[in-house]
Amino acid sequence: MTGVKEPKPRRKGKRETELRYDTVPKKRMRFGIGGGFYVWLFTLFFGLVFTQALHSSMSGLFFVSAMLMPIGALIYILIGLPQLTASASSDDGEVEKYAKTAFTVFVENPLPLPYPFVDVDITVPSDHAVRCESRRLTLSLAPFSLYEMKTPVVFAYRGRYEISVKSLYVWDMLRIFRIRADIDSEASVFVVPRRITLESAADTGSADVDSDSSKSVIGAERSEMNDVRSYRQGDHMKQIHWKLSSKQQELVTKEYTMNSGKTAYLLVDMYPRWDSSDPEQCDDDVNEYAADTVVECTIAVALRELNNRNSCTMIWYDDRSQSDVAVYSMETPLDFEKVYPVIATAPLSTTAHKISDLAALTDGARAIALLFVTPRLDVQIVSELIDACASSGISSVTGTLKVYYCPPEPKVRNFDRDLERRCLEQLAASGIIVEKVTGDSLAAGIVSSEIDIKEDDIGEDEINAAG
Repeated sequence: MTGVKEPKPRRKGKRETELRYDTVPKKRMRFGIGGGFYVWLFTLFFGLVFTQALHSSMSGLFFVSAMLMPIGALIYILIGLPQLTASASSDDGEVEKYAKTAFTVFVENPLPLPYPFVDVDITVPSDHAVRCESRRLTLSLAPFSLYEMKTPVVFAYRGRYEISVKSLYVWDMLRIFRIRADIDSEASVFVVPRRITLESAADTGSADVDSDSSKSVIGAERSEMNDVRSYRQGDHMKQIHWKLSSKQQELVTKEYTMNSGKTAYLLVDMYPRWDSSDPEQCDDDVNEYAADTVVECTIAVALRELNNRNSCTMIWYDDRSQSDVAVYSMETPLDFEKVYPVIATAPLSTTAHKISDLAALTDGARAIALLFVTPRLDVQIVSELIDACASSGISSVTGTLKVYYCPPEPKVRNFDRDLERRCLEQLAASGIIVEKVTGDSLAAGIVSSEIDIKEDDIGEDEINAAG
């Protein structure tokens, strides 16, 4: 009934206003009546009484006018309904987390008639930009007016956000009738996780592989160059092809083949480990916060391995996959670019799985490192981690066993430090290195120092249990 078209250029006298809206309980019916309808019935009744009592031409004219009032109201609405337009747009189709952007809602009245009562149902980011919520915007449209309501926003979580105009409700000037027109104008914003370059050394190195294969892992000058590409942020300076860069007047990076056949396995825990329905325990967005930290840590570690010319295989439970498991092997940063859209949009897993089951998908003969990324440590998770390391065939002597621990501490109340300490002690007793990762440390391009638990601090019972 109502067309959706691009907003026209600004007209002289265009008004700008701040976005003011109310939460929408539910979608209204296509046709409805307002408080003015009951006022009209009251007016019609008294008009009839006075006409019968006075028998004057003025009272008769008043009664006829009252009878025709609803017809005029409907005509007034039907004139404006096809002409009033509303749309939504965003400044950026893709934006990184914490980057400033803005969305805009346009409502235009190209007619010489005023429409003082117009409601617009919109979907916009919530106050903290965690998710999108339905709101109802109330406007008063002057003749030949274009309202542009631009709102800045900073998205704190990755994902796809739909900013849209759903419906337009037009009232007559007396609020007797209301008619709804469906708009369905959408603007999508894809918020991607941050790509963070870690300054620390890779988890795999020349000591982790045999001497015959180490030459393809430990340095660019000892590897076989396979291709060249444009420089990307995070590439090592040793990978830059300086002669070709000087000729092309831009930085060009060397690509190397990976001949060792060894790989670092990165096992990612995407299960929501916190009960977000309990406000006394944690915030309602705790799992989104934890998942974002896990994904960003995974991306940072994978890029660090690849930039150090180590192959990397990422494994996580993903409901989008037919097998519920996503497995992606990468040899170069170019391979990562193909995997990035998948891991960047990885949803929280809806089914609980054991972390040790992911380790069963690794190849112990090829693995030089088993790296876990998890947002929580408790008795069950620690037991699964120890079982996973034991079943993988990798030990702290033949490779690297490490847990990147990403607790959402800012979102959790009464964080159990004692449980955390006992879990760390048990992992240390099993020869598993633990690095604690926070959102702030990732933003700085570092992870926290390895958590060193002295063996003297570990109880004998805990050591036996870990063994």
